Amino acid sequence: MHMSGFFKSSIDYLYKSLIVTASILLFLVVPLSSNAQSSSDWQVSSFDSNIEVKSDGSFLITETVVADFFLEKHGIFRNIPVVYENDFGIRHRTPFNLLSVLQDGKPAIYDLSRSGANVVVRIGDPDITIEGRHEYKILYTVSRAMLYFSEYDEIFWNVSGDDWEAPFLKATALVTLPQGADSSQAKCYTGYFGSTREDCAIAYQDNSVAFASNDFLTIAVGFTKGVVEEPSSFDRFSGFMQDNWMILIPIIVIILVIGIWWKLGRDPRVGTIVAEYEPPEGMLAVYAGILTKNSISKWHVSSMIIQMAVLGYLRIRVEEDVSKHGIFSKKPKQTITLEKVKDGSDLDPAHSKLFNEIFKGRESVTTEKLKGSISQGDMQSIKSLLHEKIKKDGIYTERSFTRRNIAIVVAFILFAVGIFGSGITGALAGIVFFFAGLVTFLFGLLMPKKTLKGIEIVRRAKGFKLFMHTAERYRSEWHEKENMFEKYLPYAIAFADVDHWADIFKDMEFVPPDWYVSSVVLANPSLFVSDLTSVNSSINLAVSPPSSSGGSGGGGFSGGGFGGGGGGSW
Repeated sequence: MHMSGFFKSSIDYLYKSLIVTASILLFLVVPLSSNAQSSSDWQVSSFDSNIEVKSDGSFLITETVVADFFLEKHGIFRNIPVVYENDFGIRHRTPFNLLSVLQDGKPAIYDLSRSGANVVVRIGDPDITIEGRHEYKILYTVSRAMLYFSEYDEIFWNVSGDDWEAPFLKATALVTLPQGADSSQAKCYTGYFGSTREDCAIAYQDNSVAFASNDFLTIAVGFTKGVVEEPSSFDRFSGFMQDNWMILIPIIVIILVIGIWWKLGRDPRVGTIVAEYEPPEGMLAVYAGILTKNSISKWHVSSMIIQMAVLGYLRIRVEEDVSKHGIFSKKPKQTITLEKVKDGSDLDPAHSKLFNEIFKGRESVTTEKLKGSISQGDMQSIKSLLHEKIKKDGIYTERSFTRRNIAIVVAFILFAVGIFGSGITGALAGIVFFFAGLVTFLFGLLMPKKTLKGIEIVRRAKGFKLFMHTAERYRSEWHEKENMFEKYLPYAIAFADVDHWADIFKDMEFVPPDWYVSSVVLANPSLFVSDLTSVNSSINLAVSPPSSSGGSGGGGFSGGGFGGGGGGSW
């Protein structure tokens, strides 16, 4: 007999003897599994896996599947996972190489494809159907599936998987270790994913361990450390980056966005903020509010309306009916009417647009009738006109807002990939994509860069805001000025500091302005502002557009480790 034949016969004998031993043990201690059903049109009568561990850490695996077909079929398919993801969303790939496929001992017709995290080996002739018992043998290699610990190395392998479309009767496995490796510990687990049952038998011989079960089977074998080559730190890092390369995309985007902002979006230093007794020349309240906050808020619309009232374009009339009150309040019901005093065509475009949307050719309108009449598109147009006015005044550099808009679009793309694309990118990459979207969005908002002229205007606007907030310190500078409370009231609203502004004037003689007519006596600024706040709330509700609806040492479990999958017929 040739040595090769003798060697092959010895291996076959070892395999059979170990499996027989494990099967006898299984018969003695384990009852038949409930998976043995007969209602299906086919069944997996046995699943045998021969796993040879190589010294380089790769596995040579031979799977033998015996299937009984009770109806005509073309063959079977086997799903083998090659991408795994841990609890932290980190992906790990096990390179797969299919060597041969046999059907009933002869080369089989098969198709190899990829489906998600699995490779799919579909065996059978699409032009021929078969019945009865057939044997399928799949020979392949996988690498990067070893586990390395400080005291030992381990193979933790899901032999059969639990995702089969037919009754599954039994599974066996033989693990052959490299020469010089002695198994230090072995475990097996059975059942569906997560099960900790150990309804299986184990048999040892030299450097081989055999397992048998009447159920889905997962095995763990720990053995002498150092027999199998362990990857270096560089190899581990390189593998990690290959498996999770998509996290590089959002990281690169973050670096680019911060770099672009640093070079093109970072403002020059603002000088020391000192109190300014007047707003920047010709600047209306809403623009001062936007520049100091760097965004548009809901109270800015109120400041625009009060500004137009102060300038003599409209009047606010408030009437209370003591015989009626609100649904959720005992306060008398208010009727708030905006009355047109003069045409608003000479206002700047944003105020003129708001003025026209309020009145629309009529001389007066109540907030009840105004409610819902200004569309979301019209409000967006008003905001755009506010931005256009700021841009035309040379406060920001050219293309500042273009860069901002691009950054915001990119941010929402990153958000979408992070939320909806994690099945493709992996959970870890999905989190990084979402974080990159957040960073891009925030830096996008900061992207508009002010000119030196703009910095000076902003410094003065902030100085005026400081003055208004600490005005009691500067009474001597403005005590002689007439109508100061009324004149700067729109700015107090735009700065969201109106209550404090009214409190400064609480001890001074107060006469309500001509543009505000109320049926209630308003004896001081605080009462006036309290009444005005209620009016502003009603106006804000009225001009706001309606929203649209519309392991081997124990502690393991079945389905753990690498391997797994399942299969079906076709």
